[in-house]
Amino acid sequence: DESSSFQSVQLPENIPRWELDIYHGGAVNNRIQREKIIESCHKIILMHLERLLTPDSMPNLKSAEDQEADLKKREQSSDNLIAHAMSSNDDAFHFRLYELLSQFRPYILTRLSGHRIESWLKNHNAVMLRDSYRKQKMFTKAVQLDYELSHQKNISLSNRITHLANCLEDMSDMPKGIKERGIGNNSKGASTLNN
Repeated sequence: DESSSFQSVQLPENIPRWELDIYHGGAVNNRIQREKIIESCHKIILMHLERLLTPDSMPNLKSAEDQEADLKKREQSSDNLIAHAMSSNDDAFHFRLYELLSQFRPYILTRLSGHRIESWLKNHNAVMLRDSYRKQKMFTKAVQLDYELSHQKNISLSNRITHLANCLEDMSDMPKGIKERGIGNNSKGASTLNN
C-alpha cells in the first residue's frame, strides 16, 4: 500500500505530496519515468516564464497607460517566478532557467546570486559574472576573475590589457578598509534575486 510506505518514514510536513512522489521516491519508483516527469514540470514553468519575458506579437489595442500597467505586472510576475525558481534545489532546473534567461533577458543573470549561477556564469559568460560581482559589491572576486582571465592561454594582448584594466577599476571601487585588509564581500552561498 502506497500510504503505508510513507508512514514508516518520518518526512517534513511542509513537503507537498507531488514532491514526495517525484523527488523522494513515493509513487514514482522508476528513475526514467521520474526524470521525464521532472523535465515536464521544468518545461511547464519555463514556458510560462518565457511567455512573461517575451512581448506579445499581437497588435495591442490598449491605451499606453494600460500597456505600461500590463508590462509592470508581467515584470513583477516574472521576478516572482524567478525568485521562487531560485529557491529550488534542483541543479538541472537552475541550468535550464539560466539558459532561458540568457536567451530572453541576459541582464537578469547579473542580478542573481548563489553558487549555481556563479558556476554557470563562469562556464558560459565570465563578463556577466564580473558584472554580477560588481553589482553585488564583491570587488575582490571581480579582481580575482579578471586576473585569472588575463592569464588564460592564447588570450590576445588587447583582451589581456582589458582584463588587467578591469582589475584596476575594481580595486579602485573597493572601499578603503577592504583594500587594506585584502578581503572581499563574500556571499553566504544563498540563491537570491537582487534588484
